[in-house]
Amino acid sequence: MFQAPDLSTPTASPGGACIREAGGSPGAGSRRVETVLQAAFFASGTSALIYQSIWQRALNTHAGMDLYSVTTVIAAFMLGLGIGNLAGGALADRIGARRSIVAYALAEFLIGVFGWFSLDLIYEGYVWFLPLSSTLGGAFLVDLALLALPTFLMGTTLPLLARGVVRALAESGPRVGRLYGLNTLGAAVGAGLMAQGLIIGTVGYRAVVHGAALANILSGLLVLGMLGHRRWAAGHAGRPETVAQGARRSPMGWIVAYGVTGFLTLALEVSWFRLLNVVLYSTTFTFSRLLMLYLLGLGVGSLVGARWLGRLGDLRRAFLWCQLCTGLFALLGPGLIVAWASLSSGGVAHSALFNLGAPLAVIPIPTFFMGVSFTVIQRLIANDPSALGRRTGALLFANTMGCVLGTLVTGFLLLETLGSAGTLGLLSAALGVFGLAAARGAAGRWRVSALATGGVVVTAGAALAVLPVGQSFWATLHQGGTDRIVTAEDGTGVAVTDEHHRGEFTLYINGEVQCGYPFSDFHTRLGVLPALVHPGPSEVLVVGLGMGSTAWGISLDARVESLVCIEICGGVVERVRGLAQQGVPELRRLLGLPHLELRVEDGRRYLLETARGFDVVITDAVIPWYAYSGNLYSREFYALVWRRLKPGGQFYQWVPTPRIARTVAAVFPYVWVVESPVATGAGRRLLVAGEAPIPFDPAAMAARLRRYLAPGLSPEAASRIDEFIATASAMDPRDKDGPGALDDLNEDLFPRDEIEAASEVERGFLGRLLGPMAGRSRE
Repeated sequence: MFQAPDLSTPTASPGGACIREAGGSPGAGSRRVETVLQAAFFASGTSALIYQSIWQRALNTHAGMDLYSVTTVIAAFMLGLGIGNLAGGALADRIGARRSIVAYALAEFLIGVFGWFSLDLIYEGYVWFLPLSSTLGGAFLVDLALLALPTFLMGTTLPLLARGVVRALAESGPRVGRLYGLNTLGAAVGAGLMAQGLIIGTVGYRAVVHGAALANILSGLLVLGMLGHRRWAAGHAGRPETVAQGARRSPMGWIVAYGVTGFLTLALEVSWFRLLNVVLYSTTFTFSRLLMLYLLGLGVGSLVGARWLGRLGDLRRAFLWCQLCTGLFALLGPGLIVAWASLSSGGVAHSALFNLGAPLAVIPIPTFFMGVSFTVIQRLIANDPSALGRRTGALLFANTMGCVLGTLVTGFLLLETLGSAGTLGLLSAALGVFGLAAARGAAGRWRVSALATGGVVVTAGAALAVLPVGQSFWATLHQGGTDRIVTAEDGTGVAVTDEHHRGEFTLYINGEVQCGYPFSDFHTRLGVLPALVHPGPSEVLVVGLGMGSTAWGISLDARVESLVCIEICGGVVERVRGLAQQGVPELRRLLGLPHLELRVEDGRRYLLETARGFDVVITDAVIPWYAYSGNLYSREFYALVWRRLKPGGQFYQWVPTPRIARTVAAVFPYVWVVESPVATGAGRRLLVAGEAPIPFDPAAMAARLRRYLAPGLSPEAASRIDEFIATASAMDPRDKDGPGALDDLNEDLFPRDEIEAASEVERGFLGRLLGPMAGRSRE
């Protein structure tokens, strides 16, 4: 039966009289073995974060990067952890302290063995289950089947260790909190390794996973070897034997409360990362860097809580106050960002100082209080020596399931209905309720209660005053007014159009400039090139809508009978439709085509599932340093495109790097890279590839321009395309780079261009940040 948290009975502080301990204090040998356990659990956290990052990438390569696919992977991973938490706790209480350490070591060893072969199963094996993953429920079951064993084993580790190292219940908070903190700091190190390109850019994801697997295997073997230490056995000969009357009261209310905080804090994480992903200049490393900061705050908070636990007084109220602090600082950080952006004259989001300061304003302080909360509540629920493992497992399970629910509700409901600002306000207010409960529970201290309540109201009111809601929130962060900024936000992302001049628009997706209107020549050329080259483009697929310019370009050809356009961000489709309703003629024409099929989903996933064949496949421009851009520039992706082309079909793409052209040439037998002196900048090279010879005939291209495209183009646009044709040249990348260069390619598990481009951008920001400092030091 559910029992609400009770504030009426004082909690015995660590070392208090409620608990007696049989057995002596651990000796130096036992402490050395415990140090080995802590080091092993630290390394386990590093490996686990590496696994999670790379396994998620491997699964999402096939499953897609849309909201539904990403959420099912996260939910499957966390469910496996949660079930492991429960099973590990039950096993620990059944087998005792020493055998719990043996079980922990075996779990680490088995995680490492699975990790070594994991990408062969997860990445290669997903295709085997593809027919079962066509629905949301089916995709979740496939993800769970592939991840169940390792995540289950990971989930058992902390409950097993808790039972193995805790000799007195009074130690449960400090010891388990210390283990949790070290494991979390290890995970932060893993996130740090994933947030830089030095290692993964040299060896690739598969080798990094193998390194993590070796760390697990060696940790397990080391712990097993140290278990024979005689002083270790002596130090664990005793066990908690008696508990004072009433001390075994069920902690279910606190366990449920921790599940609620798991919901709220994970929902905050989703909202924070949404905000920071928009305001920062993002690369493929941005998420890992933010996650590292999140885990650092959580780990340090747990360690500090473990050290200060005896000074916190009433632990029940201490836990509630921690939730209040989390909620307040969760709101104040975004408020500071908005204030910073509103006071800046322009370009704040791309300044080096802002990119450093914004995450520090949002993440570390609230996550610190989250970490303290775990240590406190771990001690609260540890009041029965015979159920220490089960209660630790139940606590972790409740929190993990709360996290799963928080991810689902925030992604599918809150962000779409309330937006990011409204979601942050709601979550912070919900956490504030815990603090108000603590203040009201201060019996006989009405002044404390009143002051605390007033402080909450004043602080939250000030933050809400700074933090605008609705369109004003994103308009401020894009440094424009609601008269020119229009936002469409849902779980898939944030799309913004900025009418900086009358009738001229810029499209931002998650804070990054994508394209604009009037359409650029680059995107228009990418759209019309297939109509100039292909003899009969009837069935066409365009991956990426953007502002609509590429799809509009190919749609001008009357020979196109079916045009499928895939866009992963639902807000982009909403904004393009909005601009069409405002009277943008090209978009009105495009969206009015009866043969247009506009779909919001992951383009690669669509290609994997569809049985349709296409005469032309175009992938719209994707910046190579964006996260997961390598999924559309890999050899495996190009092989998938080839399988969906009809006989004589052709593939078209922007060529931002020479390696991309070489990767296409490793798959397609016939490839041209088309360049023209009239096309300058990053968009000067376009690519066409196919399984049959592709004639490059400027005269035929000019004829097709006049016959099929010119009626829909302005005279100026038609003239620029005619000039492009007249000055264009085509080269096979194999002729330029030689056959040896085909060994250095982009692959799903080694996206070299994505990593190298992101590393270059990161170095540029670091240089701009350190440059002024170096100049001042020289002065």
